[in-house]
Amino acid sequence: MILPILISAALSLFVTAHAADSPERTITTYGLGGTKTCGAFIRSLNTPEYFHYFAFTAGFFTAKNMVPGSGGNVLEGADLNDAMLVVEKYCRENPMMGFINGLNQLVIRGSKGH
Repeated sequence: MILPILISAALSLFVTAHAADSPERTITTYGLGGTKTCGAFIRSLNTPEYFHYFAFTAGFFTAKNMVPGSGGNVLEGADLNDAMLVVEKYCRENPMMGFINGLNQLVIRGSKGH
């Protein structure tokens, strides 16, 4: 049951991956992580709802890895738990931003060698 959800999230987020390059475009996102704020994510820590953010993040990075030119691993050796810690830090500093913005910031920072 989880695998179809992750695959669906990955495929729907493939479009979102290109949206970060065009802030003037409106892109439809699906799933908890595409519609909730960073503040909502922070409130989910240590609750069962956190798993939904984790699963969304797994699908998000799977989709990013599928983009031609990504190198196949946008996290560059970090694991998903490491990514969640970085996104948590971003979200604590930007609680009104969308959770997906935190994910995109992680990819942008990684691509700049930070």
